[in-house]
Amino acid sequence: MGFWLLCVLLAAVSGARGWGYYGCDEELVGPLYYRSLGASSYYGFFTAPRFARLHGISGWSPRIGDPNPWLQIDLMKKHRIRAVATQGSFNSWDWVTRYMLLYGDRVDSWTPFYQQGHNATFFGNVNESAVVRHDLHYHFTARYIRIVPLAWNPRGKIGLRLGLYGCPYKSDVLYFDGDDAISYRFPRGASRSLWDVFAFSFKTEEKDGLLLHAEGAQGDYVTLELKGAHLLLHMSLGSSPIQPRPGHTTVSAGGVLNDQHWHYVRVDRYGRHTNFTLDGYVQRFILNGDFERLNLDNEVSRAEGVVWLRGALAGWGTALLSTKVRPCFLVPPENH
Repeated sequence: MGFWLLCVLLAAVSGARGWGYYGCDEELVGPLYYRSLGASSYYGFFTAPRFARLHGISGWSPRIGDPNPWLQIDLMKKHRIRAVATQGSFNSWDWVTRYMLLYGDRVDSWTPFYQQGHNATFFGNVNESAVVRHDLHYHFTARYIRIVPLAWNPRGKIGLRLGLYGCPYKSDVLYFDGDDAISYRFPRGASRSLWDVFAFSFKTEEKDGLLLHAEGAQGDYVTLELKGAHLLLHMSLGSSPIQPRPGHTTVSAGGVLNDQHWHYVRVDRYGRHTNFTLDGYVQRFILNGDFERLNLDNEVSRAEGVVWLRGALAGWGTALLSTKVRPCFLVPPENH
């Protein structure tokens, strides 16, 4: 049974030393034309959203009584976002103490950013002048950013100047349509790794489907799939008659993942110690079994009607992504 899914592979690295975008720290709000800054309302001319830039002469404030105030930034094209910074309105008692950050590629579809611990609330300012910056523990890509104030200085009102840090999003995107899959082949042949890191983002309308699969002849495998709109990670480092402990481990994450929002997945493994991250929430566990290396062959049995693309996932044997996918966008990993 086919399903509709969009997926973006952001990186896939084995034996990597970290995850980041070096040099991707431009301040993005300051250079924008004033029409790129919008809001639910504003208090007066000098508190319009056009004044909501860091170190500006004023700041944005919504009208009194606005039931759902928000400040929105249109970056004009998709960017990688790695940090957010806030400041109160200049020379006033107006600042935001807590807020939510929403992002998306359309103004009618928003995803909240979850910090570590699955907390969607950011702490803001304690005065009008200091800049409070939050470096995001995972980066995301979006064209539109919306800040929703949750609390503010009780002696004043909502006042906000905003900075976003990142860089333009550039990639070679592969688009395909049909009951297809993509396979990556490790150029050195079979892989035997102690340390693996891979990550991608996906969105879908369906509850069930395969996102990623790789396996080896010795019984090692790693699989990510959707079952009932939950994300399941299946992994085994192999087993043998001499060491009979079962090597299979399954961990479940999330729920209602067929909501057509982007969801970020990352798996970090060193030996049997594994971190499984979904939208910023991290599960830490130890894989079953006695082995510590993931052995993957350079071939995976080809399914009927599958389209293959070879030569990306550095450090992996072969990874099969997104079977029966319509449509899918794939971004190859960056070199650092």
